[in-house]
Amino acid sequence: MNVLHTRWLLPVILFVTAGCNSDIFIDDDQAPMESDVTLEPGGVSEFGYQGKDLYEMTLLLPGFGQMNEPNEPGDWEPEKPEPAYPTYSREDFDYVCRFCYDGGRCDTVVMRWGGWLQIFNDKDRELCRSLTVENAVVKLGLEFKQGRRVEIKNICNLTDSAFNCILDFEYRYKTDRIDVSVASTMPTQAGRYVVAGIEYDKDVWVKEDHSTDTIPFEAFNRGTDRLRVEFPIAPHCKMYTDFRINPDMAPLFGAEQPKVDVEIPTYEHIDYGEGLSYGRAALYGATVPFSWQTVVNPGLDSAISPVLREIGYSFDHLYGFNLSPNVGVRAYLYVYRVTNRVRGKLKARDIESGNEFFIPVDVVVNQPNFYALDYERVEL
Repeated sequence: MNVLHTRWLLPVILFVTAGCNSDIFIDDDQAPMESDVTLEPGGVSEFGYQGKDLYEMTLLLPGFGQMNEPNEPGDWEPEKPEPAYPTYSREDFDYVCRFCYDGGRCDTVVMRWGGWLQIFNDKDRELCRSLTVENAVVKLGLEFKQGRRVEIKNICNLTDSAFNCILDFEYRYKTDRIDVSVASTMPTQAGRYVVAGIEYDKDVWVKEDHSTDTIPFEAFNRGTDRLRVEFPIAPHCKMYTDFRINPDMAPLFGAEQPKVDVEIPTYEHIDYGEGLSYGRAALYGATVPFSWQTVVNPGLDSAISPVLREIGYSFDHLYGFNLSPNVGVRAYLYVYRVTNRVRGKLKARDIESGNEFFIPVDVVVNQPNFYALDYERVEL
């Protein structure tokens, strides 16, 4: 066994599993036709390869077990209870492979189930300068240098075990294979990451749930003069926003986070003119400061129908009652609410290295979208 070193003095372990090959080198050391390399977090290793008779270079990417799940339309899928915290979806494990060439041109290939990714073939002699392969939990970087050398880097592995892939060099008379094991990069140091933002898929769908709050109110004038009583509704018409992640990942973030505004889904009434409007929850550009605690804001009047806003409806409304002596009022305020739920991608940034990765986050916004007051006069 040869023990090598990475650029940052992180160990790269080479296990010899076959006969020696004079054309392949790993970090300037002679490599066998089949070799094993382990990349520790942030680890980098270089491979030399023969160029004259090379007709194909491929990278084998493993699947994450999602092929056993129902997928095609019409497939029966048993109803599952909603998890207590956001989990990765099947699409999160799709590999996004970005090839970049001289001149700034980049091409993107999406691999749904893993498999063999073709990097080079003799019919297309153009070899990319860099290749990034990533999904929600793994990110690898490959750089192709002059002198027929390729560098591979462990950028991110958010699983709790090694991620194994195979780099194949196909020659006309032989095959050279490098088995690459990418070690887990999950940190053990609490508070190592900060939240850098939240992103959403372009066609994300916001789920709506409706409910009603009932708030009682009563006041009595037991004096001999007229009494003015006011009932502001703003304290009962707040908007509440919560951000939820897998609790196992919560210790990665420190209690003190830098201030960052993130977009949230809100319910709004879209005015189509001539008194017509339609209310729905979506991403309209509203933002709030990110927090691990519930974020409280005033209710958004944009959730009220434009026709009602024109006649004075507002979540900052104040009801006033003028009570004669020995007269009271007994009332109920009904606040109609909508809860908007959407799955987003929380961007986490490593305080030490600056590297970023995404984890699933559920964004839940509970906001008022209408109100009404029912009251009656009471004789004392």
